[in-house]
Amino acid sequence: MAILDRYIVTEALKPLGLALAVVLAALLLERLLRLLDLLANKGGPLTLVLRMIANLVPYYMGMALPAAFFLAVFAVMSRLAAQSELDATFAAGVGFMRLIAPLVACAAVLAMVSLALFGWLQPHGRYAYRAVLHMVGTAGWQVAIEPGAFIGDGRTTLMAEGIDASRDELTGVFIEWRDGARGATTTASAARLAKGTRAGTVVVELFDGVQIRSDPGLGDASALRFDRLDVELDIAAEATPFRVRGEGERELTLAELWAARADDGAQGARNQAELHARLVRAASLLILPFVAAPFGLAAKRTRQGAGLVAAALVLLIYHHLLQFGESLADLGRVPAAPALWLPFAAFAAFGLWLSAHAARTPGAGPLDGALDALDGLGRRLAVRRARS
Repeated sequence: MAILDRYIVTEALKPLGLALAVVLAALLLERLLRLLDLLANKGGPLTLVLRMIANLVPYYMGMALPAAFFLAVFAVMSRLAAQSELDATFAAGVGFMRLIAPLVACAAVLAMVSLALFGWLQPHGRYAYRAVLHMVGTAGWQVAIEPGAFIGDGRTTLMAEGIDASRDELTGVFIEWRDGARGATTTASAARLAKGTRAGTVVVELFDGVQIRSDPGLGDASALRFDRLDVELDIAAEATPFRVRGEGERELTLAELWAARADDGAQGARNQAELHARLVRAASLLILPFVAAPFGLAAKRTRQGAGLVAAALVLLIYHHLLQFGESLADLGRVPAAPALWLPFAAFAAFGLWLSAHAARTPGAGPLDGALDALDGLGRRLAVRRARS
């Protein structure tokens, strides 16, 4: 039996790893493009994007793990059924429940992983992501300049009569730099802002202007007329400190949600809804083998597509039922416990009924008729499309 258990687990881990990699890559790539666009507008090193992406991994991992595991169980069972390996296993006296026992053990391990993701890593990752996002938004290299306003850092003063914020262009520019008795006064008809070579600096590209320098050690002041002159200024505003963690219930750990579950008013309802939602989603992983495995058995070689579609529909309906229950609990219309645990109980009963039927009659299940109808519908649609 140990050999069979290892074989089942090994065969399930392959599609699980592949599905997790594909789903995570797709989700993170979409967010990566948005973050790169944000960084291009606000400025900052690429390491900030990598930090934000790393903080989002627990969130997306929690989203991808149930679907990936469901797909892995379905894939391994349908493959074993299609290659007649299940027939040999059942003929050797191994029952259906014993067959999926290693998958249930994997589900228990993944449920603990999911609990750690939902309970601790996600809240801290969400807060860290928002903290970096705040830093990018408030401490970028671009300087907030208002027309006719003087800004500076004590040594350098800048003023522009006109500003085109969409293109970072200035008109009627005045810059004065002082260092003791030395100094320089520069005027230009136009200028453009660019990112400086050092963090917290900007380069003002001046066009068509005059610069007057004064230095007692060199004698008289000197004047320079230029077509273009680049001046690097250290006048970027400092970022305001970010708030402490815990502004919303999604930034609270499971222990903090448990402590705050009795809060009064709307916030207390949201805390309870978030607490039960995390616990239900972690516990749902324990039920997935009892639902996915019968679907995999019913999806014979000629109707694997129909079986996968039907299994995905069941998982999607359950996901939306949980979201609906959580929304009702958030609004305080329904207590959080029944709003979320009743859909879980229905999903668990459905899975146990499917598995019990599969254990009694492995060769025929209650899903056969529905999958045959779905497969036939798909074939008819394919024929119509080919004729049109």
